[in-house]
Amino acid sequence: MREEIVSLCESITALTGITVSPIFPDSPELFYEQACSQRFCSRCPYQQKNEWNTHLYGLSEAYRWDGHFIYYCPKAMTFVATAVLDHTGSLGGGMIAGPIVMGDIQDIACYTEYPPVRDAIERVPHKTTLQVRQLSQLMSTAANGIHYGSFEQNRIYDQQHFLNTIYDMRDKYMDEKEHYDYILEAEDQLSDLIRKRDRNGSQDLLNRLLGHIFFYHAGNLSDIKARTLELIVIISRAVISSGADVGDIFRYSTEYMQQIDQFTSVDQLNKWLSEVICQFLAVSFDFIDIKHSDIVFKTMDYIRDNCLRRITLEDVANEVYLSKAYLSSIFKQETGMSIIDYINQTRIAHSKTLLANTTLSLIEIANECSFGDQSYFSRVFKRYEGVTPKQYRSNVTKHSKKNKG
Repeated sequence: MREEIVSLCESITALTGITVSPIFPDSPELFYEQACSQRFCSRCPYQQKNEWNTHLYGLSEAYRWDGHFIYYCPKAMTFVATAVLDHTGSLGGGMIAGPIVMGDIQDIACYTEYPPVRDAIERVPHKTTLQVRQLSQLMSTAANGIHYGSFEQNRIYDQQHFLNTIYDMRDKYMDEKEHYDYILEAEDQLSDLIRKRDRNGSQDLLNRLLGHIFFYHAGNLSDIKARTLELIVIISRAVISSGADVGDIFRYSTEYMQQIDQFTSVDQLNKWLSEVICQFLAVSFDFIDIKHSDIVFKTMDYIRDNCLRRITLEDVANEVYLSKAYLSSIFKQETGMSIIDYINQTRIAHSKTLLANTTLSLIEIANECSFGDQSYFSRVFKRYEGVTPKQYRSNVTKHSKKNKG
């Protein structure tokens, strides 16, 4: 499999002109050996960079989101990750394409913060949003040729191990008191294992818990679902007590509780809950700083692309799949400004271009930039620029005439 991934990376690099590197979760040293030594990331001056962790985040999200994922590094360079499954359905490795400059180069944090590397950034492939999405689809299709079939159908699930666990729990069938004593003790153990980020131990104990619940409730799916919801609450509390973001975990918990109704068998339920634990751990602990940067840059992209129409905080939050409160908190923490301030500043920047380079009236510019009316536009403009739109246009005109004279 590894040889196939390396060969695919070489082929896609030759085809697209974008650097595509192989990545395997258990081999960070191999990533650095096989990645191009002259790649931009190796020369990026960002002192807190963690190239391996950034791309492991992208690969993990690709595994979580149907096999492919587009993400940003902490300095706004774009990457594409594609996950490849091994013969067991586990995450065996993948491909990382990038860096890519997507959109206006002036919006790249690295470009604005580090002038000495601007020449190098300008040599990085520039692609549109559509082209990056097409690259992601191309890589995903190529990866499907390695694990032969649907990504969702092949994702890890050890059914035989679960069945063996059920049979084992059947031999230890308990009366009602023993049942509840066991459940309470096992739930405490599960919380402890999750706090320690012990994936294998958590999965094994979860299998035993479900096997026990299955036989105690005699296969009654409604009762089993109710007990499963209780397990999700326990898992949520465990990761929160370990320092995970409360808003993030509550959002995931809500999604999981909505999904549980779709299952028609205990087998489906266990497969799903196994993935829930992995997702909780990865989202909550492994890549929290990188994830926040990725979310902020995606939020900025959405605002820049849509600021000339009426957008709300809810629109922005829905785009990045977060609650309004949690997104606002992350954005403020990472940028020092609110989302509303960023929307206004983006609109003001566009209005300044119109004031300087067109003869549009103030009311026309206010409408063009979605301020609603001229009075509100003038108030917001003065708050950010210190002068009214009319004064700004006058100053620009005087400066232009002076330079010509």
